[in-house]
Amino acid sequence: MSKRKRILYLSNSAALGGMEIHLLNLVEGMVKKGYEIFVICPWGEMVERYFDAGANVRVDYPRIDLDPFYIFRLIKFIRQNRIEVLHAHQLKTVINGLIAGKVANVPLKIAHIHTPLSQWQISPLKKRIDIFVNRIVTNLCADKAIALTEATKKERVEGEGIAPEKIVVIPNGIKLKAQSSKRKAIAQTSKLTVGTLGRLTIEKGTRVFVEAIPHVITSSPHHLNFIIAGDGELRGELETQVKKLGIGDSITFLGFVPEEKKLDVLSSFDIFVFPSLAEGFGIALIEAMALGLPCVVSDLPVLREVTDGGRCAILFETANAQDLAEKIIQLSEDTNLRQQLGQKARRRVEENYSLERFIENYDHLYQQ
Repeated sequence: MSKRKRILYLSNSAALGGMEIHLLNLVEGMVKKGYEIFVICPWGEMVERYFDAGANVRVDYPRIDLDPFYIFRLIKFIRQNRIEVLHAHQLKTVINGLIAGKVANVPLKIAHIHTPLSQWQISPLKKRIDIFVNRIVTNLCADKAIALTEATKKERVEGEGIAPEKIVVIPNGIKLKAQSSKRKAIAQTSKLTVGTLGRLTIEKGTRVFVEAIPHVITSSPHHLNFIIAGDGELRGELETQVKKLGIGDSITFLGFVPEEKKLDVLSSFDIFVFPSLAEGFGIALIEAMALGLPCVVSDLPVLREVTDGGRCAILFETANAQDLAEKIIQLSEDTNLRQQLGQKARRRVEENYSLERFIENYDHLYQQ
């Protein structure tokens, strides 16, 4: 790096999740590269993590979709700290941050919406408004816009109207690890364990996973154990759904999983299910793939790309619980298929989604 650049990351969330871990990886990697890093985000678990990684952290966030007071505070902060790269994550901070960066003459302004707006599980009217506003602000104010895959780039161009010359494709990356030895302590059974991990929100499709389980139980000759790891707004609804279906004895809700426990939890699975209805990339998926877990994955364009067209996983029709159940049964009954998919999945991550490649790609972008 020719000189020490000052990067400001903006986020509208500081809860633990895929986007926030993505940002933490960026902070850690860019600090090691010699950049001076600033993060502005709400108060939450990630604040201390960003600080420990070497960032200068300020607690602030837009209170409304277009917050003039937040924009004014950002402009002042940018000028005082001579910010050279502004990298905003998620819609609300992208809109407000890009406007502030444009007014403050930041040399490189980057828009980064992880899950395509066209996939958001919101009202059609709200979605149209969000897409329109994002199109105007990104095309007028951003120098670059990030897409995590080629499929996402296509959606951003065709579905959201973002100028294709602005879009840079940079996949996520993870630290490659070996499986944990704590399988039995978490799964608490010798049965084959089928699990999912993620926030319990509409977009993550956990309802579909729960709906598939009775079909698996009644149709499979094997007794399987099911784990739902993670927490969120749908936790109570999902527990009620499990009781109504009469499958409580087969399912364990682990609740919130700290980052340092995620490896142990994933290692307790024999099959990983990723039932997302909307997805920008899928950090939990590539973490499972990196451990050599055979995966059953929603057939979203972005996930098809991550799994190499389904060659590294079994794809099921998105939101179709019956099809998901059939694919789980297929995988549970075929030991060789599980082994083959697990090996292919691990190689896919090693070759395409390493953290080292991720950091080098962003380092190159920031030097433009």
